Amino acid sequence: MNNVAFIDAQNLHLGIKSLGWRLDWKKFRVYLKDKYSVNIAYLFIGFLDTNQELFTALQNAGYVLVFKPIIFDSGGKAKGNCDADLVLWLCLKKIIMIRPLLSLVMVIFIL
Repeated sequence: MNNVAFIDAQNLHLGIKSLGWRLDWKKFRVYLKDKYSVNIAYLFIGFLDTNQELFTALQNAGYVLVFKPIIFDSGGKAKGNCDADLVLWLCLKKIIMIRPLLSLVMVIFIL
């Protein structure tokens, strides 16, 4: 099977953090591969120059990073707003898939 994951990094991170846990991104990628046969895991993430080490580690763990420019709210808090881009990518990928019936697309949203 040719399974693909589209992951909003910030929503996943904050959802896990709200439970008092810390996500091991490398182990999570292995889990997606082993449990759901995910061949490609797109990780939508806000881009900050200071996070280069994180980006490299995520790529080395097997994620395909899709960057979104960061905006700052009135309180100075960084926000990536990846939700809309993720949905658009999902729609475009579904339209251009050669064999859509053989492809399972898994969308992970943690609110």
